[in-house]
Amino acid sequence: MVSGRQLPGRWPGLATLRAPHALLRIALTLATVGTLLLSMPAHATTYQVRTQSRARATQHLRADRRWEASRTWTQALHLNAHDLLGDRTGRLNARLSFRYFSDAALSPELREDPRAQDRFNDLTLDLAYVDWHPFEALHLRAGRHWASSVLGVVDLDGLSAELELGDGPTRQRVQAWAGRQVDHRLGPFDPATWDVQGVPLNDPYASPEQATLLGASLGVHHRRLHSVEIAASRATRGIAPPQGWGSPGARQIEHRFGMSARIKPVRALQLSTLLTFHGPAQTFDRALVQGAIAAGKNTAVSVGLDHRLPIFDAASIFNLFGASPRQSAYMSVQRALPEVQTSLEARAWARAYPDTGARFGLPDHLAPGAALGAHTRLRLFERDARLSAQISYQTHTEGAPTGDQLLVDASLRVAATPRRLWLTARHLTLYTTGASGSAVGHGEERRMALSTSLGAEVGLGAIARLALLAEHRQGSALPSHALLYANLTLELWP
Repeated sequence: MVSGRQLPGRWPGLATLRAPHALLRIALTLATVGTLLLSMPAHATTYQVRTQSRARATQHLRADRRWEASRTWTQALHLNAHDLLGDRTGRLNARLSFRYFSDAALSPELREDPRAQDRFNDLTLDLAYVDWHPFEALHLRAGRHWASSVLGVVDLDGLSAELELGDGPTRQRVQAWAGRQVDHRLGPFDPATWDVQGVPLNDPYASPEQATLLGASLGVHHRRLHSVEIAASRATRGIAPPQGWGSPGARQIEHRFGMSARIKPVRALQLSTLLTFHGPAQTFDRALVQGAIAAGKNTAVSVGLDHRLPIFDAASIFNLFGASPRQSAYMSVQRALPEVQTSLEARAWARAYPDTGARFGLPDHLAPGAALGAHTRLRLFERDARLSAQISYQTHTEGAPTGDQLLVDASLRVAATPRRLWLTARHLTLYTTGASGSAVGHGEERRMALSTSLGAEVGLGAIARLALLAEHRQGSALPSHALLYANLTLELWP
């Protein structure tokens, strides 16, 4: 009996559902409940049904002279019910959101391969929760939902509660959440799924034990001018070490602490700070201090200092992006020009990369950069249009882990017909050089990537919107190929 996230079989016939995942059963049950709710008479209750149908087609010639094709389909469904009690108080609300994804071009021999389990008949439950306000100061949420704090946003199956006290300009807020952390660890980005020889170490159809998450935060805010918040969380997960390597009942425990503050001493100045501590690493993984000042009516200046120490998580694909520990300083100036309906922004930054183990002292490597951007509204062929352009450049010192990076991004959006048809065009050029330690041959490795897209968005009555996009990509590391996208959004308030 198959019990994993993949539903093997022919695409997309009902025979594939001979052994549905528990997630599918939950989604079907909630959809049935939602249908019954829609059929119930109510006076003040408001329902919203929103669907998104996305299709993508692309293909390119592989290095072995074979064509690699992809024909993907994504169907998302969002159901919202507001004021289920029908007393016009909004005390009880509900939301359901899930997605179905499959690739029709996936070869039959790969449809039951665990390496392709997220590409065929994949059903994901995003949100399924009930909101309840038993009285004005208390907010309860139960089900699959997001809980946010100074530590970030967590995705959990459980319960969160928020209590706000105080009647005047100064109020106190207490928040707590508990449940199972939603964390699908099986997949192509999990290094524990396949060993060097390619033998599955984990059963791809077995649901791994999820982490139990507990957290709480306490905050005080005065109007929208000043606020202070502290938060703590604890995640516990069972692990199964190889035989002889540890206790069979071993647990992995992660605790984190965080603090944030915002103050507005004068009308034109705002200061904010953020600090988070990672327990297992015994260090601060994020520290941020920034300030913003209004210099006149149309100018704003922002400065900040940022410290980032990414903590490796074998289950997260975000290890691939910006994984180098660094400290940075930055400044930005924004200037609005109302007479020409244009806004300008200039940014400058410098990132410092210390050597391994270096915590204090001067940085070992620097990567300074600057960017200039402009956004303007204009009339083009008697039509409203929006033009945006940005150019940024970052260089590096000798021995830095990054190379030079040049990015040019330009986009144009034109209203072909008022409030009905929009035409879009965008072009991106990225040019990079390898760092000093990654030289190839007699010089640094140079790479370039180009992307050009043309699109259209059209309104289909009051409840539907269709978006079409054609994109062409080419670069030094990937073959040149074209992509076609289509997205249909329907929104109904019965």
